Amino acid sequence: MDHSEKKHPLVEVWNSYSGIRKEKKHIAHIPPIERIIGEMFAIGEFYYYVINLTNSTLSHHHPNLLKLHGLTEYPQNLKEIIDLTHPDDIPFIMKAEEKVIQKMMELGKENHLYLKSSYCFRMKTARGNYELFHHQAVLTMEDEDHNLIQSVNIHTNIHHITQKIRTPY
Repeated sequence: MDHSEKKHPLVEVWNSYSGIRKEKKHIAHIPPIERIIGEMFAIGEFYYYVINLTNSTLSHHHPNLLKLHGLTEYPQNLKEIIDLTHPDDIPFIMKAEEKVIQKMMELGKENHLYLKSSYCFRMKTARGNYELFHHQAVLTMEDEDHNLIQSVNIHTNIHHITQKIRTPY
């Protein structure tokens, strides 16, 4: 049976909206998951990048990364992102990441892809000052042994909401 032929109760409602195509059409272009995730969690100006956890390389950068930090080239390694972080916040980030690892170990490898971590720290902006950013990491890929391979990291400037770092522990 062709599943696209199945009727469901929402078809009538959706068909009442003129902005939905009525004839059958295959989806040719699906928005990248990084964009969907990034926009879903954003509460201010944001960007995302994909991090390869096996070697700390970055890819699939959102263009706002350049604008928000005044960069001319996309960072290729996580160290370049960390270099934008206020030096006084590095110990806090290390402690937050330790807590994340502890929780991941407690929950077990089989639950990795259901987790999202988040905390805040200051980053240098295009204006040359440090502003508070909300960091979120969504684990997106693992190998056959449940070892993590990839994460989408989302950074949202929340300076317009608060300037105070809140400790998660």
